[in-house]
Amino acid sequence: EKQERIDFIDTYSAAYRRQVLQANDGFDEQFTYLEDQELSFRLASRGYEMVFHPQATVYHHHADSLPAYARKKFTIGYWKAQVVRRFPDRLVQDSHTPQVMKLQMLLVALSLAAAAGILITPWSALLLAAVLLIFLLSIVPFTCKAWPKDKPVALASPFLLSARAAALGFGYLWGLVKPATIRKEGT
Repeated sequence: EKQERIDFIDTYSAAYRRQVLQANDGFDEQFTYLEDQELSFRLASRGYEMVFHPQATVYHHHADSLPAYARKKFTIGYWKAQVVRRFPDRLVQDSHTPQVMKLQMLLVALSLAAAAGILITPWSALLLAAVLLIFLLSIVPFTCKAWPKDKPVALASPFLLSARAAALGFGYLWGLVKPATIRKEGT
């Protein structure tokens, strides 16, 4: 999705002007994770322009197992809650987090609640089926994009994307319940 302005650059694929980093105190070392998101949002809020260069080539190491992937996403969810505390306007939308990912996190939470509700009323099974159907529809674009590139990933996408949504959601919830000790910007 093409955006007029972006407010985030992953550091594994970013270059910054030295004078910009120095003038803005560089990375905030209170953030032990998502420090790149905090820096990007801070620079964007101060009017700096970030530019995406699609011709740039980046190699990136990914988690090599589903548990490692889930742990990484849980940690990202936790620290995302901390970043949003500092930049609450980024909760609704930023150029990093696709809206469909937020929907999927909500759908996973609803599916867990509906599954638990089956113990109370069988009508919860209908809600669970509806939520799972919406979730599956939400992953169709990803699956279609992945299919020509990597068929096993496309076939595993329902499981991978539900694991991602659950881990991010639980991490974010944990970040709300147990916030990190972070000073407000400028204090």
